[in-house]
This record gives sequence, C-alpha cells and structure tokens, in this order.
Amino acid sequence: MSKINTMTLVEEARYNTGPNGDPSRTSVNLKGAVAVVNRGGGITKIAATQADCVDKNADGMITTSTGPGDVKPWGEDECVLWNVPLPAASRPAAWTSGEKQDPNDKCSPLINEHVWTSAPIGGGAGNVYLLNGNDGTTINQVTIQGIDGGLGVYGGAVDANNDFWGVTYSAGPLVHVRFADFSYEVIPLPDFSGGAYGFTVDSKGRSWVGGWNNSLMRYDPMTQQWTQTTGIPMQYNGLSRGMNQDLDGDLWIAFLGFGGDQGILRVDTDTATFVEMIDGTKLVGVSTPTGASIDVMGKIWMVDQTKDGGGAWVYNPADTSVQWVGGLNGPYTYSDMTGFALKNVSGNPQG
Repeated sequence: MSKINTMTLVEEARYNTGPNGDPSRTSVNLKGAVAVVNRGGGITKIAATQADCVDKNADGMITTSTGPGDVKPWGEDECVLWNVPLPAASRPAAWTSGEKQDPNDKCSPLINEHVWTSAPIGGGAGNVYLLNGNDGTTINQVTIQGIDGGLGVYGGAVDANNDFWGVTYSAGPLVHVRFADFSYEVIPLPDFSGGAYGFTVDSKGRSWVGGWNNSLMRYDPMTQQWTQTTGIPMQYNGLSRGMNQDLDGDLWIAFLGFGGDQGILRVDTDTATFVEMIDGTKLVGVSTPTGASIDVMGKIWMVDQTKDGGGAWVYNPADTSVQWVGGLNGPYTYSDMTGFALKNVSGNPQG
C-alpha cells in the first residue's frame, strides 16, 4: 500500500499489509490512520505519523518505510500497528469518527475510533464486525443471512451516527447495521438496479450504489426510496466504481467505460442528475478507472490501475487542471482513501 502526500504528490512510504497480502479496500480516520483490508483475509492498521508509531524493538527509533523503494518485510515496519485475521474474500473497511475527549471543547482530541469490516462466511451469510481501533479486538459482530453473494459486502461506509452501510456484490442487498445496538436491516435493490459495485454514503446519510450500464442509484433512509440517476449520456456505457462526495454536494465517480468514453463522472447528489464527465480528452491516456476520493484542497484523486503500470489522476475542479502521479504498482481501491468521506458525514468533529 502506498502513502502519498496530496500537497507534494510524492509517495512517502510503501507498506506490506499483512501475511496474506492482496490489499483492496482502505479507510482513513480523522487522525489520518488507515485501515486496509486484504482479500486474502485480514485487516491491518497503519499509523499516519511517526508520533503514532510504536518502537516495538525498543531501539530508540521508529523503523518504517521511507518511500516506494523501501518496503519493510512483514512484521518489521513499526508504523504497522496491528493485523487481525478475517475470512477470505473480506472487503470493506469504514472507520467511525470517534468522540471528543472533552465534549465541550470543539478542538478536543478524538478517542474511541473504531472500524467496521465484513466478510462472507458461506451458506449465503456474512459477518459484519466492529473492531476496536486501538488494538483490533472485536467489540461486536453480527451474522446476517443473504449478504454473501460469493464476494460478500463489496463496499462499506458510515453515516453521521457511525452506523455501517454496505452493499453486497453484485445483486445486493444493501445492509445497514446500527452502531448503537447492532440491530440491522437488509434492503433489496430496486427492480431498475444495474447491480452493485461502487459505494459511498453522502453527507445527508444517503447510500449511493454504482452498477453496470450507467446505473447509479441513491437510497434515502428517511423516505426509504430508491432513485436512479438521470441524464448520463448514452455514450458513457460502463461501470460506476469507487466514489466520493465533495463539499458542494457533487459526487465524483471512477467510471470504467466498456468500449466507450471513461474517466471521472460527476453527479449532483440532491437532484441525482448528471453534471459532466471528465473523459479522455482531459485525462489523456486514461486506462482503468478504479476509485475516486477528495483531498483536503477539494481536488479529485482518481486511481488508474493500469496506465503506465498504475497511478492516480489529480483533477482540480476549480481550474480544471490535471496532474498525474505515477510509479505505483497496479493500485486498486474503491473506498475512502483520503478520509474525506468520513469527515463529510461526521461534520468534522475534530474542530
């Protein structure tokens, strides 16, 4: 897994992510720590700064990666804090926002950040887990029927209540597990569904499910209604993958085209209507769009798995400029790789 400074565009570290490897989904918490799930089974936490790393061998220094050419063997990087085994084909990761140590201080440090994940267990069932963010121990788990689908819950995110929302590949359902009491509901996809692949939760708590054939659906838990996005031109025949909402309420989606144009799809979340496509005329050489997230400056980061061996496009909506960050190794993520989605739904409790 690569750690990139979004200001300088420099890859500052690269990590082994577990004994089984095969990293897929990421989630960044409000302190910058990342949880990464390996499809081979397992979830790993990596600290954002050396101040949060642990001198495990007590040699008075932190041994950690210093860049892409300095990947420590598994178990030797002291910024890799813990790893918890999971059943194979585990996928989603979604941090909770935590709570303020002093509720009366808007800039109080956060404590009690936990992380949701899930894995299929066979027989049509899957487990949803809530893990302690400090050490990875299980706080609670629930077994839910009908969320296996072969690959289980494919993508997940939290809402303002820190509830877990996720969608099962590829026929659904949508699943909702409540943080307060671990009760849950299972919500079928609508008849007009194009299947389930990409996923996020917006700032109003609405789930967005991307699928095939230009399918992009919104579920509103207040009305319990599904809405299909309209206005996507027919020339964009493809699959909506990783996605993230910005502060203006627009959803930015990594759109993998099938024989047609592809790039970054932009949709108005309130009207569920097409706004624009940033396609190959702007992203020259775009190859395999995979995931999209927003950085602290409002720029869109769109992972491209295969262009030049793999990298990320950085698109600035303010001036429509484009930059390319290369040198990655087949990067692949659909989830909240910057932490912006969590900040967006939580109202930035850090102050």
